[in-house]
Amino acid sequence: MRAMIFIDGGYFFSALRDRFERPTPDIKYQELAEKELLKNDTLIRIYYYNALPPVYSDQEKYNKIQKLLWQISLKKPSQKTEEEIKAEEQFRKDNKQMNFYDSLRYRGIEVKLVKLKRDPDLPGRYKQKGVDIYLASDMLSLAYKNAYDIAVLISGDVDYVKVVEEIKSLGKIVAVASFKYGRSDDLIKSCDRHIRLDDIIDNYVIRK
Repeated sequence: MRAMIFIDGGYFFSALRDRFERPTPDIKYQELAEKELLKNDTLIRIYYYNALPPVYSDQEKYNKIQKLLWQISLKKPSQKTEEEIKAEEQFRKDNKQMNFYDSLRYRGIEVKLVKLKRDPDLPGRYKQKGVDIYLASDMLSLAYKNAYDIAVLISGDVDYVKVVEEIKSLGKIVAVASFKYGRSDDLIKSCDRHIRLDDIIDNYVIRK
């Protein structure tokens, strides 16, 4: 049967960080999929959902940091202002995250990103909103298009229960793969099969 894998990147990253602490390891996604997440099914595609980092989510912030980075390039380290140093650190951190997304694409994983939203209650802070809706919408749309027979969802979020039930009503099989971290029992019960990532993930860490 044809299978697609849908990864809630925010959940997966947080669960890995909780398990391994820092630095959070990279994973052999294709190998994990073929050896553990699927049976004798044919893998069609892996989708990875997450948010763009702050610099890339906010055009105004991006333009400001680009200007500051240009100013930094003309200065000696001792001449940098505190604002310029912070901008440089922020861009380096966010660019590292973008490089990670690119590395997933190079491995044949479809990466889908949403923009972070400004948090009205915390000036200068951003919050993730819409990743779960994006993922759920794609799962449902592809099910209606009969693009797969089995969906494997890597998440622990109870918010996916309704979409799982709808996809099952279309005659599709839905499996959930999750860690103990942030795991919803209701989500597990709603699926046809549960894969315990805590028991297997160590075998698929990329050792550096």
